[in-house]
Amino acid sequence: MPQSWQEALLPGPVPGPKQPATYLALAAKDGSVASFVSTAAPRLEWTDPEGEVEVVQEFTDKPEAQILNSDYDGRYLAYSVTWSYEVFLSPWSIYVWDTTMGGEPLLIGNSPEGDYPDGTAGVAPLPDVAVHGGQVAWVEFDPTSEDPFSRSLVVYDVETDESTVIDRGPFSPVERVGGSVVLPAMTPASDVVTWTVVPMSDSEPVVLPAEFRDSSFAHILHVSDAGMAWADNRWSLWLWRADTSESMHLVDGVAPDGQLVTWLDAVTFSDELLAFRLGTDEDQFTYVLDLRSMSYTQLPQDGPRGEFTVYPSALEVRYDAADLNSGYPGPSALATTQELPPLPKCG
Repeated sequence: MPQSWQEALLPGPVPGPKQPATYLALAAKDGSVASFVSTAAPRLEWTDPEGEVEVVQEFTDKPEAQILNSDYDGRYLAYSVTWSYEVFLSPWSIYVWDTTMGGEPLLIGNSPEGDYPDGTAGVAPLPDVAVHGGQVAWVEFDPTSEDPFSRSLVVYDVETDESTVIDRGPFSPVERVGGSVVLPAMTPASDVVTWTVVPMSDSEPVVLPAEFRDSSFAHILHVSDAGMAWADNRWSLWLWRADTSESMHLVDGVAPDGQLVTWLDAVTFSDELLAFRLGTDEDQFTYVLDLRSMSYTQLPQDGPRGEFTVYPSALEVRYDAADLNSGYPGPSALATTQELPPLPKCG
């Protein structure tokens, strides 16, 4: 990693039992940041581009509250909250907050109270949220169906203060590309994934890249305003940028040590950077690709383990805790992309 990047990404303090841990929930392109402060009384904070901090919501009587997912459309911040440390069994709620007007966030959704036919609680799936033009979308359990895999796509409109079920099916959580929600769906009886594209706020529907639509196996790893990244059935990594018509083949399924890639994760990207981690049966490798120069760097193999996370205006390095069983996160560092000069071109 070049010296300029190392200096910008110096790790911060390691949170300890008596220190609140701050988790970055979102770093927007305009420089705004949403942060979740984990304390006995957790809270969600918003920092605007001028550095002014506002407490969006305090969870004084809910010490196990956690921010599950968030999205931002330039005005509205949408986020989902789980209420128990047992995340996958936890009831959840969805809020939207007007960053322009401030005030109290608006509660717009709760986990359905119904149960699956086998008696499992109806809190699953945990909702990812997407917001565009004041419309918030998420997928939730469909209590009206006897099919345990049936889901409802719900869209809430801030202007009308109404929620509408747009579609039903065996959907996975929503992804958003620009003004469109992309919904993967797969039934247990089939290994074929189908894709539904739902435009929001009168937007033109996004046209998914041919290499993605034609893949017999396409596992979405990350979707953003900038496009989408996915792995094929050989764990090769592909990137499609929404401002182009062609996809890029980034990883051919073979690791630097010559072994076959057996997993890919921690993929995040913006219009400037893309980060990912790949693993083999024996090792793992963590990269960030600079899309400005089409060059890359990686965390040293002999250094602390961790991962990069890319936001629309920033790059974060999250290191593993020294004690993986401690329950506390390791050190992390955040730098804006303006602080990171383009990496020198390879070769």
